[in-house]
Amino acid sequence: MLPLRPEGRRRASLTAASLDLAGGASVTAGCALACLGLARLGEHPARVDGWVLTALAGLALALFVRHERRTANPLVPGGLLRTPGVLGGNLTAATLTASTTPAMLTVILYVQQTVQLSPARGSLLFPAFNLAVIAGSLAGPRLIARTGVRTLLLGGLTGVVGGIALLLTLPGQGVPVLRLLTAFAVMGAGLGGASVASTTAGTAEVRSAERGVGAGLLNSTAQLGQALGLAAITPVVASAAPMTGYRLGFVLAAVVAVVGVVAAAMTVSGRPASPTPEPEAAASRSRY
Repeated sequence: MLPLRPEGRRRASLTAASLDLAGGASVTAGCALACLGLARLGEHPARVDGWVLTALAGLALALFVRHERRTANPLVPGGLLRTPGVLGGNLTAATLTASTTPAMLTVILYVQQTVQLSPARGSLLFPAFNLAVIAGSLAGPRLIARTGVRTLLLGGLTGVVGGIALLLTLPGQGVPVLRLLTAFAVMGAGLGGASVASTTAGTAEVRSAERGVGAGLLNSTAQLGQALGLAAITPVVASAAPMTGYRLGFVLAAVVAVVGVVAAAMTVSGRPASPTPEPEAAASRSRY
């Protein structure tokens, strides 16, 4: 029998020095300050506290980057972001959640406050979006095999922009069921396909030893994009009259999605060197 490692030695091997506590604290503070600052600026662009909080967020994130370059055990290895596809995959993951989550929340407000559907009736509209996301996720691996990562990213994000553009045409009266369902189908399918492509771009070329870090970074970036999108856009929606606020929110969400299109254009265009991710894993990041 092989000798068992003493429990005390095993615990001693995991010391504070091996955990990047300073990096975790600085990036968490930076993200939290950024969300709060953007929310204050969304309420009123001239708010001094909003600009101060945003500046402090930038400082905290700059300290995080500086610390990561010097520490022996960084949260994000320095070479990871230089791996082909990783930066573009993370940027597109962030813009996907930062655009679709506020857009869908704004639609919920529109259905409840302007169309005045009851929660039970209004809830019947939204499964169309979820089903479209699932369909796009399932089709993603086959489309990548045929067209490549960049093409699917561009197509999916273009679908997100198109779906949000349809939401901009929502009327102030009546129940535009067909228009809502069409927008959900276009935006959801684009989100599902682009999520699979961004996951593939962000992990396909990563070394096996860093694959877990790469996947964790993708999920963290997507969640951060969602938080920042809501923090920046939701106060704008709430600060204006209903239809004006809704349309402002849709415009801002579309602008974020266009930024994603630009990021997708800079992402690797080849077919994945390793198997594409399971569509369920990508779909798990595609929630609004």
